[in-house]
This record gives sequence, structure tokens and C-alpha cells, in this order.
Amino acid sequence: MNQTNGTAVTLHLVSGTSYGPRIAESRTSPLRVHAGRWAEHPALFAAGLPAFPAAYLFTGPCAGGTAQLAVRPGEALDIRRRLLEHAQDGTKSRFHEIFVVTAVDGRLGKADIRYLEARFHEIAASVPGIVLEVDKIPVIATCNPAERDTLESLIAQSRTLLHAAGCRALDCEGLPLAASVQDTETDSAVRLDFDTEGTTADEHELTYDGLWARGFPHRDGWVVRAGSDVRRRENSALLGPMSERRRFLQREGALGEIPGVVDRWRLMRDLMCNSELTAAKVLTGAHQSNRGIWRRLSPTARIIVAR
Repeated sequence: MNQTNGTAVTLHLVSGTSYGPRIAESRTSPLRVHAGRWAEHPALFAAGLPAFPAAYLFTGPCAGGTAQLAVRPGEALDIRRRLLEHAQDGTKSRFHEIFVVTAVDGRLGKADIRYLEARFHEIAASVPGIVLEVDKIPVIATCNPAERDTLESLIAQSRTLLHAAGCRALDCEGLPLAASVQDTETDSAVRLDFDTEGTTADEHELTYDGLWARGFPHRDGWVVRAGSDVRRRENSALLGPMSERRRFLQREGALGEIPGVVDRWRLMRDLMCNSELTAAKVLTGAHQSNRGIWRRLSPTARIIVAR
């Protein structure tokens, strides 16, 4: 049994060896991971891999003998059928292992596994030493904040179980086992001292969970206006470097209390981010992948002051 961030993960070694079929699960998660050698995938069927909807990852060495890890994510409504189809494809024989994420009760739907697959692509693409062997990274579907929080919780659980089963394709910055601390003194993704002259015409508002925030594009990235809200709570799927950028704002005194409000801070200084998505992640404390979270304000809009 492994202990990960306070979560007990049980790893079943079906054949008694760590390189044979194995199953990772937790009492606190509806998910289960089946893993094993791709060349011996019939052993996964024998170990009880269900014909359920699933997201999966092929892993193996990169061509040319480099130290990088090749990764190919996928999804299927019937994972057993899909693996049998892959077994007929000779191009898959170069992969060494297969990792499958299912729900213990088959509750995952098509939209769920597509979200998992798309996020697996996105996370793997950010991990040093990982090569995604895909022609195109799927687009992450737009969903409301409540649905996204639920799906991101499944992502965090998947990463924990996958790690326990021996998958390193999603271990960005050492996650999910430990949050990575990035040196914000040399981190150019967020800055507090910069020139914003002449860049405020194309103003946008953040559309997330009732947060009030204003921002606009800048030649160096994206500016968040002082006075914007910053959500205090962080989702479990927020990556370590992004969490550290929020801590940086606290250390610099850029986050102030709001009288009578306990779930958010006020941004006390203009903030420069390297992109609108970085800005959204810092403000919401949640993973964001949809640039549409920033909505352009009408240039003809006027502020009406009641007296």
C-alpha cells in the first residue's frame, strides 16, 4: 500500500511481480488503473479489465535510443475492444506498457473520457523528457465551473493512481506526489513591475464562478488590473509552479484582504502574465485551458455612477 498526499493507494500485483499486470485503486476514488506490459495485454483481460469506457496511455522508449519517454494517450467506450484493435496495429508494438483508467462502476461517459484524454495530452506535453507521439492534441471541451472542478478532481485521482501503477508520463514537476516550488525570482510568467502605457483599450472580463477581474492584452503578454479578485481556494489539479506564483503575490504584498469577504483576495497591483491562461489560473486557483474564459468588454460600454 502506498501513501500519497494522505490518500491510501492499494497496488495489486496480479502475478506477484512489479512488472506484470497490476491494479491501482483507492477507497477514496471511483477510479481504477489497470497496467501491464503491452506485449502481454491478454493478461490484463485475465486480471479483470472490464469492457468499460476508459482513457489510456501507451508508453515506451523513443525511437533513436534517446532517454526520452514516448507517450500516446487515447480513449474508448469499450476499452477491451479498443485494445484488441490496437493489437492488430503493428505500429503499437514499439510501446512497452499500457495504462488504463476506468471507473470501478463504469460511470464514466463519453464526455468524461474525452476530457481525461485531452488533459492527459496537455499534461504530458508539459513534462520534460516526454515526447507525445500524436499528430494533433485534442481540444479540451468547454464546461461550467462545477463540471470542470469535478473532472479536474478525476484528473488528480488519475495521476495519483497512474503514478502508483508505475506510469511517469504525467509526473509534471514531480506531481502529483509533491508540489514543485519554482524560483519566482527568475520566473518570467508573472511580473509586478512593468509599463502598461497605451495598452488598455482592448479590455476583457473574467468569466469564472462570480470572480470580478479585468485584463487586457499587452505586447509582453496579458495584464490583470489592480482591484481584480483572486480566489483563495486552489483546486487539487493546479500545478505546483502555478501555485507558487500565487504564493509569490502574497510574499510581495500584492494580495489584500476584502472586508467581510473570506473566499477571495483583492489584487493590489497590476500584474503582468505571459498569457491570458496563466492569468486565469493565477486568479482562479484552478486549471484553465479555454481562452474564452476572458470575454471582451464592449468598447462602447460606460460605467454609470449612482449618486
